[in-house]
This record gives sequence, structure tokens and C-alpha cells, in this order.
Amino acid sequence: MNANNHSSPQPGDFTNYHWRPALIEDAPAIQRMFLAGDAADGTHRTDTIADIEREFKDPDVDVAKDSLVAFTPDGEVAALAW
Repeated sequence: MNANNHSSPQPGDFTNYHWRPALIEDAPAIQRMFLAGDAADGTHRTDTIADIEREFKDPDVDVAKDSLVAFTPDGEVAALAW
């Protein structure tokens, strides 16, 4: 099979989304996104807000350089890269 013939799902239109590094204050919204994912795939592996906040406090992590969050126009987290 030729890899060039493979069709992958394409992302939607993110032009109205706001992108920035994650902040510790985003932990509740990040958890809501994780909970929505859990509900969609029938799992229950989401961390607590305290667990997520602990990631921000890890001295080996530079959140400003190592994270990117996409916010929907209504302020909810739609994507997180860490």
C-alpha cells in the first residue's frame, strides 16, 4: 500500500482558538478536557486537579517552553501538548 494514498482524519478549523503555554490556573479546565475524553472512551484514568497541578511544580519541567494549550472561543481547553 502506498503511504501517499492513506487518508487520515484532518483537524477542524482552529482559527478562532486561542493558543498559549499552560498555566497552573488551567488545571481545572485541563481536568474537564481529560474527563470528557474518559467519558468518550469509557475509561476512568483522569488525574485529580492536585495531580495536574503537581506536574506544573515539577522542577524538571519548563511549562512556558514545554506546553501548549488550545482554548475554544468559550474558554474551554480543547487540546493540550506537554
